[in-house]
Amino acid sequence: LLSLPWFPISGPGREHFGRLTPRPTHQTIADMAGLRRETVSLQMGNLRSRGAIQARGGAIIVDRTVLRTISGRPPGGGGN
Repeated sequence: LLSLPWFPISGPGREHFGRLTPRPTHQTIADMAGLRRETVSLQMGNLRSRGAIQARGGAIIVDRTVLRTISGRPPGGGGN
């Protein structure tokens, strides 16, 4: 998810949030990552329960700080 194109969300205290629009399907993410859709669905549920992502309408809201912590990437690391 960190490598997908995202759009920043403006506002105080929101600089570490991003929006993936249009919201990719679990199958699309699975195809991009070489995984099964079922695996992606399980992991998306895990990320949602840990506060890293939220589904909002046609977008996925990503807390990039939480996602980087979960993935083991440094908070200010390169990439998206």
